[in-house]
Amino acid sequence: NSTSVLRKAEGEYKGHRSLLMRTRNLLSTMQRQDIIE
Repeated sequence: NSTSVLRKAEGEYKGHRSLLMRTRNLLSTMQRQDIIE
């Protein structure tokens, strides 16, 4: 039972991490566009 909870928590953590990376990439591309303009 504890292993399934741990696995679920790990999956949620990875999901949050990928979302954070995506947001950071979006912000960096927006900053680049501002520099180009």
